[in-house]
Amino acid sequence: EYIIHNKLLSPDRCAVVEAGIDSPFLAAPWNRPKKNWIVHLGLWCSRKDPQTTVEVVSELLIKNPRLELHVLGASSLKETVLGAFNILLHDRIFVYPRLLVADLIDILSQAKILLLPSLYEGFGMATTEAMACGCVVVVTPTGFGAEINDGLDGFICNFRDVKAMFIQCQSILDNDLLRMQVASAARKRIVSLNWPSQVSNLEVHYKSWLRTI
Repeated sequence: EYIIHNKLLSPDRCAVVEAGIDSPFLAAPWNRPKKNWIVHLGLWCSRKDPQTTVEVVSELLIKNPRLELHVLGASSLKETVLGAFNILLHDRIFVYPRLLVADLIDILSQAKILLLPSLYEGFGMATTEAMACGCVVVVTPTGFGAEINDGLDGFICNFRDVKAMFIQCQSILDNDLLRMQVASAARKRIVSLNWPSQVSNLEVHYKSWLRTI
Protein backbone atom coordinates (compact mmCIF):
# COMPACT_ATOMS: atom_id res chain seq x y z
CA GLU A 1 0.00 0.00 0.00
CA TYR A 2 2.86 2.38 0.83
CA ILE A 3 4.66 1.68 -2.44
CA ILE A 4 1.51 2.08 -4.51
CA HIS A 5 0.34 5.18 -2.63
CA ASN A 6 3.68 6.89 -3.19
CA LYS A 7 3.76 5.73 -6.82
CA LEU A 8 7.11 4.01 -6.41
CA LEU A 9 5.83 1.11 -8.50
CA SER A 10 2.60 0.27 -10.29
CA PRO A 11 0.15 -2.16 -8.63
CA ASP A 12 0.95 -4.90 -11.15
CA ARG A 13 4.60 -4.81 -10.02
CA CYS A 14 3.81 -5.24 -6.31
CA ALA A 15 2.88 -8.29 -4.28
CA VAL A 16 2.90 -9.45 -0.69
CA VAL A 17 3.91 -13.04 -0.07
CA GLU A 18 3.67 -13.89 3.60
CA ALA A 19 6.43 -15.87 5.27
CA GLY A 20 5.93 -19.56 5.79
CA ILE A 21 5.53 -21.23 9.17
CA ASP A 22 7.89 -24.04 10.14
CA SER A 23 6.24 -27.47 9.97
CA PRO A 24 6.52 -28.27 13.72
CA PHE A 25 4.23 -25.33 14.49
CA LEU A 26 1.71 -26.44 11.87
CA ALA A 27 1.70 -29.88 13.49
CA ALA A 28 1.14 -28.42 16.96
CA PRO A 29 -1.72 -29.72 19.16
CA TRP A 30 -3.44 -26.34 18.94
CA ASN A 31 -6.72 -27.27 20.64
CA ARG A 32 -5.33 -28.89 23.79
CA PRO A 33 -6.66 -27.72 27.20
CA LYS A 34 -5.35 -24.26 28.05
CA LYS A 35 -3.86 -22.87 31.22
CA ASN A 36 -4.22 -19.34 32.56
CA TRP A 37 -1.03 -18.24 30.84
CA ILE A 38 -0.27 -15.09 28.91
CA VAL A 39 2.90 -15.15 26.82
CA HIS A 40 5.47 -12.62 25.70
CA LEU A 41 7.42 -14.05 22.76
CA GLY A 42 10.38 -12.15 21.36
CA LEU A 43 13.21 -9.89 22.38
CA TRP A 44 12.77 -7.67 25.44
CA CYS A 45 13.79 -4.50 23.61
CA SER A 46 12.43 -1.03 22.83
CA ARG A 47 10.75 -1.86 19.52
CA LYS A 48 8.75 -4.57 21.29
CA ASP A 49 7.49 -1.89 23.74
CA PRO A 50 8.10 -3.84 26.97
CA GLN A 51 6.75 -0.95 29.05
CA THR A 52 3.30 -1.49 27.58
CA THR A 53 3.60 -5.21 28.24
CA VAL A 54 4.48 -4.47 31.87
CA GLU A 55 1.54 -2.10 32.34
CA VAL A 56 -1.02 -4.37 30.70
CA VAL A 57 0.16 -7.60 32.31
CA SER A 58 0.51 -6.02 35.76
CA GLU A 59 -3.17 -5.06 35.70
CA LEU A 60 -4.12 -8.51 34.44
CA LEU A 61 -2.10 -10.30 37.12
CA ILE A 62 -3.67 -8.17 39.85
CA LYS A 63 -7.20 -8.79 38.57
CA ASN A 64 -6.65 -12.52 37.89
CA PRO A 65 -4.84 -14.16 40.86
CA ARG A 66 -4.26 -17.45 38.99
CA LEU A 67 -2.90 -15.88 35.81
CA GLU A 68 0.79 -16.34 34.93
CA LEU A 69 3.11 -14.51 32.55
CA HIS A 70 5.55 -16.65 30.57
CA VAL A 71 8.37 -14.69 28.92
CA LEU A 72 10.08 -16.37 25.97
CA GLY A 73 12.98 -14.79 24.13
CA ALA A 74 14.51 -12.78 26.96
CA SER A 75 16.69 -15.51 28.44
CA SER A 76 19.64 -13.25 29.30
CA LEU A 77 17.47 -10.51 30.81
CA LYS A 78 15.63 -12.33 33.57
CA GLU A 79 16.50 -9.79 36.25
CA THR A 80 15.61 -6.90 33.94
CA VAL A 81 12.21 -8.41 33.18
CA LEU A 82 11.41 -9.18 36.81
CA GLY A 83 12.69 -5.78 37.90
CA ALA A 84 10.09 -4.08 35.71
CA PHE A 85 7.25 -5.63 37.74
CA ASN A 86 6.11 -5.20 41.32
CA ILE A 87 7.94 -7.74 43.48
CA LEU A 88 4.58 -9.09 44.71
CA LEU A 89 3.93 -10.41 41.18
CA HIS A 90 7.27 -12.16 40.70
CA ASP A 91 6.03 -15.60 41.76
CA ARG A 92 3.73 -15.64 38.72
CA ILE A 93 6.28 -14.44 36.15
CA PHE A 94 8.49 -17.02 34.45
CA VAL A 95 11.43 -16.03 32.24
CA TYR A 96 12.72 -18.99 30.25
CA PRO A 97 16.21 -19.82 29.07
CA ARG A 98 16.74 -20.38 25.36
CA LEU A 99 14.27 -23.11 24.33
CA LEU A 100 14.16 -25.89 21.78
CA VAL A 101 11.36 -25.54 19.23
CA ALA A 102 9.45 -28.44 20.79
CA ASP A 103 9.50 -26.71 24.19
CA LEU A 104 8.40 -23.41 22.67
CA ILE A 105 5.47 -25.15 20.98
CA ASP A 106 4.56 -26.90 24.23
CA ILE A 107 4.28 -23.57 26.05
CA LEU A 108 2.40 -21.76 23.28
CA SER A 109 -0.08 -24.62 22.88
CA GLN A 110 -0.96 -24.40 26.57
CA ALA A 111 -1.22 -20.59 26.75
CA LYS A 112 -4.41 -18.63 26.21
CA ILE A 113 -2.97 -15.31 25.03
CA LEU A 114 0.04 -13.91 23.19
CA LEU A 115 0.44 -10.19 23.91
CA LEU A 116 2.64 -8.47 21.32
CA PRO A 117 2.43 -4.65 21.60
CA SER A 118 5.33 -4.06 19.20
CA LEU A 119 5.98 -0.61 17.77
CA TYR A 120 7.53 -2.23 14.70
CA GLU A 121 7.73 -5.72 13.20
CA GLY A 122 9.21 -6.80 9.89
CA PHE A 123 6.86 -9.78 9.60
CA GLY A 124 6.37 -10.99 13.15
CA MET A 125 6.84 -14.76 13.19
CA ALA A 126 5.77 -14.85 16.84
CA THR A 127 2.23 -13.93 15.78
CA THR A 128 1.79 -16.71 13.25
CA GLU A 129 3.55 -19.27 15.46
CA ALA A 130 1.20 -18.48 18.34
CA MET A 131 -1.83 -18.65 16.05
CA ALA A 132 -0.67 -22.07 14.83
CA CYS A 133 -0.54 -23.26 18.44
CA GLY A 134 -4.07 -22.11 19.30
CA CYS A 135 -2.91 -19.12 21.34
CA VAL A 136 -5.11 -16.03 20.80
CA VAL A 137 -3.06 -13.02 19.73
CA VAL A 138 -3.48 -9.43 20.92
CA VAL A 139 -1.24 -7.35 18.68
CA THR A 140 -0.59 -3.92 17.20
CA PRO A 141 -1.01 -3.02 13.51
CA THR A 142 2.53 -3.78 12.36
CA GLY A 143 3.95 -6.72 10.45
CA PHE A 144 1.53 -9.62 10.21
CA GLY A 145 -0.39 -8.02 13.05
CA ALA A 146 -1.73 -5.47 10.57
CA GLU A 147 -3.30 -8.34 8.60
CA ILE A 148 -5.23 -9.79 11.53
CA ASN A 149 -9.01 -9.82 11.06
CA ASP A 150 -9.80 -7.94 14.27
CA GLY A 151 -12.23 -9.86 16.46
CA LEU A 152 -12.25 -12.86 14.14
CA ASP A 153 -8.81 -14.48 14.22
CA GLY A 154 -7.13 -12.17 16.74
CA PHE A 155 -7.34 -8.68 18.19
CA ILE A 156 -5.62 -5.47 17.07
CA CYS A 157 -5.04 -2.55 19.43
CA ASN A 158 -3.43 0.80 18.74
CA PHE A 159 0.18 1.32 19.73
CA ARG A 160 0.65 1.91 23.47
CA ASP A 161 -3.10 1.61 24.10
CA VAL A 162 -2.82 -0.05 27.50
CA LYS A 163 -6.53 0.19 28.24
CA ALA A 164 -7.61 -1.47 24.98
CA MET A 165 -5.07 -4.28 25.37
CA PHE A 166 -6.17 -4.92 28.94
CA ILE A 167 -9.83 -5.06 27.88
CA GLN A 168 -9.14 -7.46 25.01
CA CYS A 169 -6.98 -9.76 27.11
CA GLN A 170 -9.52 -9.78 29.91
CA SER A 171 -12.33 -10.58 27.46
CA ILE A 172 -10.40 -13.67 26.35
CA LEU A 173 -9.83 -14.77 29.94
CA ASP A 174 -13.49 -14.22 30.84
CA ASN A 175 -15.06 -15.85 27.78
CA ASP A 176 -13.78 -19.31 26.95
CA LEU A 177 -16.19 -19.70 24.02
CA LEU A 178 -14.84 -16.50 22.46
CA ARG A 179 -11.29 -17.71 23.01
CA MET A 180 -11.99 -21.04 21.32
CA GLN A 181 -13.76 -19.39 18.37
CA VAL A 182 -10.91 -16.95 17.75
CA ALA A 183 -8.25 -19.64 18.19
CA SER A 184 -10.03 -21.91 15.71
CA ALA A 185 -10.39 -19.13 13.13
CA ALA A 186 -6.73 -18.21 13.58
CA ARG A 187 -5.60 -21.79 13.03
CA LYS A 188 -7.67 -22.03 9.84
CA ARG A 189 -6.26 -18.71 8.69
CA ILE A 190 -2.61 -19.67 8.83
CA VAL A 191 -2.64 -23.45 8.28
CA SER A 192 -1.91 -22.95 4.56
CA LEU A 193 1.19 -20.85 5.24
CA ASN A 194 3.66 -23.68 4.82
CA TRP A 195 7.04 -22.92 3.26
CA PRO A 196 6.57 -24.94 0.02
CA SER A 197 3.33 -23.10 -0.82
CA GLN A 198 4.75 -19.69 0.00
CA VAL A 199 7.92 -20.29 -1.99
CA SER A 200 5.73 -21.40 -4.90
CA ASN A 201 3.66 -18.21 -4.58
CA LEU A 202 6.83 -16.12 -4.68
CA GLU A 203 8.06 -18.01 -7.73
CA VAL A 204 4.79 -17.35 -9.57
CA HIS A 205 5.16 -13.59 -9.06
CA TYR A 206 8.82 -13.57 -10.12
CA LYS A 207 8.11 -15.57 -13.28
CA SER A 208 5.19 -13.34 -14.27
CA TRP A 209 7.34 -10.21 -13.84
CA LEU A 210 10.24 -11.72 -15.78
CA ARG A 211 7.95 -12.39 -18.73
CA THR A 212 7.26 -8.65 -19.03
CA ILE A 213 10.91 -7.61 -19.15
